[in-house]
Amino acid sequence: MERYQPRTAVNRRALLWAGGAGALAPGALACLAGCGIPPARRPEGALGASEDRSAYERTLGFSDSTECIDSSADGTGRPALDEFRRSIGIEVTYTGDTDVEFTGIPAVTAYNQKATEGPTVDSVSQPPDDPRPRGRVGLLSEMCDTVGLTLLDMGRKPEKVTAEKCDAAVDRLRRARDRGQIRPCTGNDYTGDLNKGDIAACIAWAGDFLQLQADNIDIPCVIPDAGYMLSSDNLPVPRTSRHQRNAERLIDYCYQPEVAAPLAATINCVSPATGLRDELTKIDRKSAGNSLIIHSETMPAKAHAFRSLTAA
Repeated sequence: MERYQPRTAVNRRALLWAGGAGALAPGALACLAGCGIPPARRPEGALGASEDRSAYERTLGFSDSTECIDSSADGTGRPALDEFRRSIGIEVTYTGDTDVEFTGIPAVTAYNQKATEGPTVDSVSQPPDDPRPRGRVGLLSEMCDTVGLTLLDMGRKPEKVTAEKCDAAVDRLRRARDRGQIRPCTGNDYTGDLNKGDIAACIAWAGDFLQLQADNIDIPCVIPDAGYMLSSDNLPVPRTSRHQRNAERLIDYCYQPEVAAPLAATINCVSPATGLRDELTKIDRKSAGNSLIIHSETMPAKAHAFRSLTAA
């Protein structure tokens, strides 16, 4: 077990909970339907690619998930984007309210030591089965992460899961819900409740806790022995974008090691940038040594991704 002391919209793919008061949807396939569905066909007459105006319009709109870009000490600036404006000469309009990220996202377990009154939470099954945190166990609304970690705890591989095995994992969660152990699922808005102790233990995104621990050392982040889920989101450029080249220049800029390092130290998620460790060591040796940000040699063997799913 690797243990670390110390995101994302509510519906990144499919909600595990459906209906009022966080009722589990009947049958795993109801949960799986929204995950990995092939993209809808473009209707006849829909807009094709737009003319790229990047050569004479030095502007760009950029959106990502909240807390997934660096900010200045006073919260009024975005250092990476500000430097991009100065060095490249492209004006960026930033919005931090959508579900687009450009890093790896580990899903692990975390807990509030004061709320659990001491016991280490080192598996996904422990909080739902332990009567002490009754009503204070949190799950993520991201189905692939919550069900994926449950499958790993049951000795199943999310990469090859069948509908029958997935149903068994959902049934296990439903039974814990029926006993009053589990709260309604959340997106990354669970962090405030965990910080206060209203959530005692939960499935969580690792980056959230590396940020939370700056204010609360009583929130450890734990990688279960059974493994953890790792997903990643892309940086899509809309087909109708009028500034595609400007967007590509921003993407290239963000992956330069000297830019990616302060971003990684802020976001605390897995960065794909080559040569990151040396640059990150210069500004934050603790982050550079954290295998949740730069994977150690043993980490990839513990990482799992949920299988691709078809429409129900």
